[in-house]
Amino acid sequence: MAHHYSRKPNPGSGAMQSQVGNPQVYEDSDQKTSKKTKSPDQLVHEVHKEMGGDPAQDLFDLKDQRSNAKRLAAAEKRMHEQERVGKYNEPDDPRMPAWRNGHEPSKGAKLDAQIMQEERE
Repeated sequence: MAHHYSRKPNPGSGAMQSQVGNPQVYEDSDQKTSKKTKSPDQLVHEVHKEMGGDPAQDLFDLKDQRSNAKRLAAAEKRMHEQERVGKYNEPDDPRMPAWRNGHEPSKGAKLDAQIMQEERE
């Protein structure tokens, strides 16, 4: 009588387990944190949000890898964009959403603004 031996994986090793999401497979650095605990980045984001700022636009972020020259150029660009938006501070200006987000208005928005200007004159 031939005996058939099947090889069973060791349940404690985790090496042969193929279940996705099995906690035995994760390394310490891969483990998920509790929903109640917040990462330092989340805390910084919340503080910036409470103060009315956007952490993505923080020019003096210590984690920012840009050189001082690039930071200065970004600050000057932001200043010029804010001045440009300030000139056209009409709430119904179709170009405002693009300017507020630092983008060039679309051709359609420019055309709409031109038509509105002609109607006012």
